[in-house]
Amino acid sequence: MQRAHGDMARDTDLGSRWWLVSLSRRTAQQLEERRRHEAGGSSRGLKARPRTGRPSKLRSEEWQQVARLVRAGARTSGFPTERWTLTRVAHLIHRTFGVRYHPNYLAERLHRLGLSPQQPRTRAKELLPQEGGPSSHRRMGRPQPAP
Repeated sequence: MQRAHGDMARDTDLGSRWWLVSLSRRTAQQLEERRRHEAGGSSRGLKARPRTGRPSKLRSEEWQQVARLVRAGARTSGFPTERWTLTRVAHLIHRTFGVRYHPNYLAERLHRLGLSPQQPRTRAKELLPQEGGPSSHRRMGRPQPAP
């Protein structure tokens, strides 16, 4: 026996409206049972929950210090070039606070601190000024004037 469309629209549980959200009837019924069980009959059971997990090894103030150190530059922190990598940030944290972080788990935290991954602009070596002044700046492939 088919139900009228108006009757379906008045239903309040997902189990009876499975066809509206492209779920199988059984999946919709399971979701509805979970919602009712976890929320005591309300829709709170399906709402997003905050992530749980291991607490951070550093306090909020220490993360702010990491952000300041990164913004100051890699050379300032003792690295040979200005390029920051997640591995270098992990070394910086270990050197400064004695806490080890695997580089794979730093990107999200650094993003929350307002730091974003950036690639420095690169130029071909042939286009960079050479030792010896502007006269030695040559482009590859150009014939050199006879002395």
